[in-house]
Amino acid sequence: MISRKLAAVWEGWEKFWFEAEGVERMTLFRRLAAILMLGSYLVRSIDLELYFGENGVARMAVLPEIMDPKYKLSLLTLFPGDTAMWVFNGIFLGALLLLVVGIWPRWASVLAAVIHISFLHRNQSAGYGVDTIISFYFLYFALADWKPGSLWTSMAYRLCQIQLCIIYAYAGVHKLKGTLWWKGEALWAALANWQLARWDFSWAAHVPILLIIATFATLIWEVYFPVLIWIKPLRPWMLFFGAVFHLGIALALNIPFFAALMVFTYALFLEEDQASRVNRRMESLRFFRKVPVTTADTVIV
Repeated sequence: MISRKLAAVWEGWEKFWFEAEGVERMTLFRRLAAILMLGSYLVRSIDLELYFGENGVARMAVLPEIMDPKYKLSLLTLFPGDTAMWVFNGIFLGALLLLVVGIWPRWASVLAAVIHISFLHRNQSAGYGVDTIISFYFLYFALADWKPGSLWTSMAYRLCQIQLCIIYAYAGVHKLKGTLWWKGEALWAALANWQLARWDFSWAAHVPILLIIATFATLIWEVYFPVLIWIKPLRPWMLFFGAVFHLGIALALNIPFFAALMVFTYALFLEEDQASRVNRRMESLRFFRKVPVTTADTVIV
């Protein structure tokens, strides 16, 4: 009896990791994430020399003094100079375009991961949450071979899902250590911060009960998301609350790219046929035209 139960558990474990049909969901998320980072780096390119240039805010000569260089390998330190910086930026933007249209997605992911991490290690102060999070997903994209029924794609898909759960679990547990969250004042602290808030939210001080409810609802949702998201009847409600929550963040605070990335990750928890329909609609646009399969790493997506 015990051996049969153990065998069933092991079979379920193997099926979960190696037989998941998530290529359409992964493809949709890859496209959305690549489009987002393309926009982010195009905006960043306006001040690229300020952030990463030889005469920018983090000059190479003083870099070891302002940031610990340990375990921070970067192509930009191996190939210093503004010319190399612009070349790497161009290659990165090209890799993102390949990820959007689905040409050589595995190799494009490797390029994107290496160059993106190189920029982060060149000047950490220029990055924030979205830059750290997308680094994980670039690595998972590189693991997938983007073929239906593939063991590698199945593993990459599950890692992407679990990564989202880890992000929310860490965020929720970390919030539990903050007294403002226990007092119900955390959201007010963010809305009252003129460096973060888009608008004047002083009116919210007159309805403290709404701020308290929203604060505790956010805390509970983040803590329990990693568990409840796997319960199918509850999944739509968890995703709906998350979408509303992050949309609110995007509208209220000046961190739109972070909010967008978190909502885009929800593509990983759609039904496969739902993601497929969205992919087909995207492919109907000229920019997403289908690309002929020519190698093992080139796939029509």
